[in-house]
Amino acid sequence: MKASPTLIKVCGLTRLDDGAMCLEAGVDYLGLIFASSPRRAPEGLGRQFAQLGASTVGVFRGRSDDDIVRIVEDEEIGIVQLHDPASPALRDHLERGGVEVWRAVHAADWRTADLQGARRLLLDGPAPGSGQLADWSGFVPDEVDRPFLIAGGLTPDNVAAMIDLLHPHGVDVASGVESSPGIKSPELVARFVTQVRHHPEEGIE
Repeated sequence: MKASPTLIKVCGLTRLDDGAMCLEAGVDYLGLIFASSPRRAPEGLGRQFAQLGASTVGVFRGRSDDDIVRIVEDEEIGIVQLHDPASPALRDHLERGGVEVWRAVHAADWRTADLQGARRLLLDGPAPGSGQLADWSGFVPDEVDRPFLIAGGLTPDNVAAMIDLLHPHGVDVASGVESSPGIKSPELVARFVTQVRHHPEEGIE
């Protein structure tokens, strides 16, 4: 059976033009941050991405259930990436609305994290958005019980090696393809996508 393509998410987008450029380059998911960050998404950008037909991931940390629900509806978000455990009420609301839930956790802590309701995992470094590499010592990909993406310090120069090492379902990059925080470099995005798409072991079964 042919392996599935490795999914690509570019996170921390702040401009419509950058989102369109990423889609043109072959990126699968556009990530918008709704948390304290230099890459915090401006109001309405999710709706603009929806008009482009994008699969948009809303990234939430330290937000109330009501805030998350409101933003998801206002911004037409189809996927939420939660850096905090989801309450049963929030999980039920998102499920009823057809919103897919991803859970973001430190790569070293995924075994002990609350993963209830998460369709996918985002395994990240110790400080999301910092560009710091995650700690993959002792990580065994086959032990993860659901599809996962890797993040934390990925760049066009190291993503192929990380795919070799970890065999993820997807990769997530933010600072590694930027010219400045929140501003994506077309050259770096193109190089990143090329390194993933032309990788000899692209994806897994």
